[in-house]
Amino acid sequence: MNKNLLLKIVFVTSLFLTKSFSQVKKIPRLPNWVEKNAFEINPKIDLTKIDQGNLVLIYDEQINLNTQEIFVHNAIKITENVGVQPASNIDITYDPTYQNLTIHSVKIIRDDKTIDKLYSSDFQTLRKESNSENYIYDGSLSSFANLSDVRTNDIVEYSYSIKGFNPIHKNKYSSYFSIETSQPIGEIFFRLISKSPLKIKYFKTDLRFDAYKKGKNHEYILSQENISACEYEDGTPIWYISSGLINVSTYDSWKDVVDWGIEVFKVKDKISSELKKKINSINTENSTQGTKISAALKFVQNEIRYLGLESGIGAYKPFSPNKVFKQRYGDCKDKSLLLVTMLNEMNIEAYPVLVNTYFKETIKDLLPGPQSFNHCVVKVIDGAKNELWYDPTITNQGGKFNKISFPDYRVGLILKRGNSTLQEIYPVNQNNIETINEISIDKEGKGASLKITTKYFDAEADYMRVLFKNNSITSIQKNYESYHSSRFKSIKSNKQPEYKDNMEDNIFTTSNPKAESLTND
Repeated sequence: MNKNLLLKIVFVTSLFLTKSFSQVKKIPRLPNWVEKNAFEINPKIDLTKIDQGNLVLIYDEQINLNTQEIFVHNAIKITENVGVQPASNIDITYDPTYQNLTIHSVKIIRDDKTIDKLYSSDFQTLRKESNSENYIYDGSLSSFANLSDVRTNDIVEYSYSIKGFNPIHKNKYSSYFSIETSQPIGEIFFRLISKSPLKIKYFKTDLRFDAYKKGKNHEYILSQENISACEYEDGTPIWYISSGLINVSTYDSWKDVVDWGIEVFKVKDKISSELKKKINSINTENSTQGTKISAALKFVQNEIRYLGLESGIGAYKPFSPNKVFKQRYGDCKDKSLLLVTMLNEMNIEAYPVLVNTYFKETIKDLLPGPQSFNHCVVKVIDGAKNELWYDPTITNQGGKFNKISFPDYRVGLILKRGNSTLQEIYPVNQNNIETINEISIDKEGKGASLKITTKYFDAEADYMRVLFKNNSITSIQKNYESYHSSRFKSIKSNKQPEYKDNMEDNIFTTSNPKAESLTND
């Protein structure tokens, strides 16, 4: 969800399809609202900080919220021959369900001469699914061109515009702007145009937007030359904002986001007879509310496989529970809404909850906006008014309904009518591991044997359960042997490991029933 400062100029990898979809428009004329910007060819920056042989001379991004257009102008100087490879490839990603792409300029500046590459550059449009290994398909297209005759010391300059915002936001807007990278930048220029005032929040930077009122519009401009490289510290938590970031939003409060989410998650069709039959089966076969919750959760977790088809409004709006139940797949929001629907039908209080798996509790410092979230889970309130949290995308979880492990997401936004705040989520599990090593020493000089028994609790048990389901016992045995060989060079496993799985209490126990022989030579 973060907006990257730099357009990625990389090789096109992981192409989902190799078919050309459509021709890219090439129009040299810029949109009439765009402000033209020149740049310094030799900026006053520390050249020793440049990596990969490329120096960004300018990154210019202008956004018109009124016309729903984004304009990008980029210029890169190749300082070493290793920089020719990445700088020769221009790669632009957009969503064809609601966006149109226009290329305005492609140039090579060499020895004070400009070589126009706009019409000689062949832009190919392919479907690029960079997250397909996680079973997420966003339907975005990648228009890319491989420029010919690019050399060391050349400047590659190009500009383009993308028209169209996701209609799911209904003219609301929220986003992030990174203003620092691991490399120095000659100049950055950000410009925002909006009919209504914008809320802006700054993190780890002294730079500020200058605000202007021009006619009926509000304009915000941030222009800065000679941006130093940001040095990132190893081991920094992913939720910690360690470099310059600017958060922009038109949402007034978290209540606005809740109201938006309730509308997006609204189920308009009646529950199908097939889904109703499944719900009735769970309801009649389980005598307590807790077992009903467990049965519904296990069905959604284990019988509805994870698959995200997230093009267009599908990035935010879940499919109908009827559709998800019938097709037996869905992403986090699909599975969450299905579980909520099933529980509500059994008169159990449940709500979808938006979380961010990266920002976690840092989200409390951000401005309200749906783009602050990247995941959906479920909150249940049982008959005793206990708050229960479930992630329907996790599979093979053990434990009683009130002891199900829940990831450390820290904070969530509950899509409940009248809710206006983020809620902190406290873990209920300790996730312990207990290991007993029994060493039996044989006769002097004959070595010894080692017996290992390990108990895994809560989330650790869930992890080991999935590990044993996904891997052969033979491969697990080899991994155990390899691990213990770091302490005992001549260790040899005499028998395959065994395990006991207590699903109800969520305790997973592994052991090697016949001791492993070892010597410490």
